[in-house]
Amino acid sequence: MPAPAIDGERMSKMMPRDGRRLIVAALAVLVLLAVPASPEVRAEDRVEPKPEIMEGVGLAPVLGVQLPLEAEFRDERDRKVKLGDYFDGEKPVVFVLIYMRCPMLCGLVLNGVVEGMKGLKWTPGEEFRVVAMSFDPLERPVLARKKKQSLVAEYGRPESANGWTVLTGKPKAIEAVTSRLGYHFKWVEETKEYAHPLVVFFFSPDGKLTHYSGGIQYEPAELRRALTEAADGQIGDWGDRFLQWCGHVLDAENPGSMVMRIGAILTLLIIGIFLLIMWTRHRRAAAAAAPSIANDAQPLT
Repeated sequence: MPAPAIDGERMSKMMPRDGRRLIVAALAVLVLLAVPASPEVRAEDRVEPKPEIMEGVGLAPVLGVQLPLEAEFRDERDRKVKLGDYFDGEKPVVFVLIYMRCPMLCGLVLNGVVEGMKGLKWTPGEEFRVVAMSFDPLERPVLARKKKQSLVAEYGRPESANGWTVLTGKPKAIEAVTSRLGYHFKWVEETKEYAHPLVVFFFSPDGKLTHYSGGIQYEPAELRRALTEAADGQIGDWGDRFLQWCGHVLDAENPGSMVMRIGAILTLLIIGIFLLIMWTRHRRAAAAAAPSIANDAQPLT
């Protein structure tokens, strides 16, 4: 007498509980992968208006833009220099736009950079340079000299002094730099202060913008990656260059979503392996159990 078909409900009960949980987890991951990522909300898509004091203030840099290296300034020693003097084709440059009479924000940005740099083994003047440029045409080299002295003292490595520069300039030179970087600021008469973006730029050794970061805190790891990218592999160990390469390969515009998607795919692969093992064991158990089930199903005589 042929064995009757095996009851699907009975067989499902034979599958271990962990196997059923794995199936549920796999289905959940598949759903996540099938649903497209929601688009990020861009700053320009937000409907809330800017405060009146910030109208006309903003930041719109373009990666790869070339600085006007011929623009002329005065350094902290009151020497006439060109911006190109600080781009030697060998060292990347950390570039900060400030005004030295700023009561708070500019100092916070510079202090954030200094604190982050303390966590690096690299030193200004050796592996990279730091250039701070005032966008206030009324500021003079005497202020720049004091600002540089305070920065070097706060950094705590006197030997790095030659790697720091603080520049002041005339309106034409300042406009040449800020307009090239899409850096928009304005004087606010009511407060007697400038309203301006908070940002640190990173340039390649030949003066091309490779990275920029906003805010007032800069972690050593962030500075390390930005400098490695700016140097185009000329500084940093193989690990730094590998991370830089990964960032380009994954997604230049939105690496976070790509990383999450790859993580989901890897999770699915792991679950798939477990399911394959469970299914193989289940098939073997079902094959072994089939004769006894058939015998149980035969009528008694």
